[in-house]
Amino acid sequence: MAEQATISTQDLLAKIEAGTEAIRTSDDFAELLRIAAKFHNYSFGNVMLISLQMPGATRVAGFHTWLKLGRSVRKGEHGIRILAPCVGKARASDDEQPDDAPEGTQTAPRRMFFKAVPVFDISQTDGEDFPEIARKLDGDDEIGLLRDMWCAAGAAELTIDVEPTHGHGDANGYYVASERRIWLNGELSGVQTCKTIAHELAHHFAGHGDKDCHDSRGERECVAESAAYMVMQAYGIDSGQYTFGYLASWCEDTKVIKAKAAEIFTVARAILSLLSEV
Repeated sequence: MAEQATISTQDLLAKIEAGTEAIRTSDDFAELLRIAAKFHNYSFGNVMLISLQMPGATRVAGFHTWLKLGRSVRKGEHGIRILAPCVGKARASDDEQPDDAPEGTQTAPRRMFFKAVPVFDISQTDGEDFPEIARKLDGDDEIGLLRDMWCAAGAAELTIDVEPTHGHGDANGYYVASERRIWLNGELSGVQTCKTIAHELAHHFAGHGDKDCHDSRGERECVAESAAYMVMQAYGIDSGQYTFGYLASWCEDTKVIKAKAAEIFTVARAILSLLSEV
């Protein structure tokens, strides 16, 4: 069992806020915002369609948008199908013409319909790299934390899947509440794997897969990543080089971190309590 270190949660929260704000005011983040502005904000239904077809998708755009961003979709990649709204014209019958319509003219009322169109995740493209503000953690697990994390997931009655099946994009991992399953990218370092399990356990303990959870995606990621940071810090591992950039990408304002402080602390304590028992 890896030994936990004692550290003030208030100090950790202040460190998370300061680190995230430093990223948000950097030139790289400004460039990332410029790039992000070119991506669509998909509807809830399309987000669900994307998630079902590629759970680990991180940045999704159409073929031509990727070209404008200096990247191209690789030959042979299969698109993620979403529904796009379209406007068409329907020829009106003579009986439908307005009384004041000029003689011999036809009006064409608009009709709205949807059609399936392909979009692609960044993992399906090649080309110019975007600014990297969340750098993955390097290093081996030298204190046996990975074993404890794995056991903690089992104690929470969750299974961990590391099968390199298609459809995970560039994600480090994700949590499937309905299946009580965590998927992990098997190519991560030992330390990054520990942090990723902590992040997905945080989603579980925060109830982010529950139907009555109405938090936005950004709020959910804020809680999960901040709690994971606290868990790693408890074992003397600073995940700031990844966590601060990740939070900057998801949190529109660091006030979200402060607003969710109580929940972050509760979730982190739940994970640490479970780890102390394995």
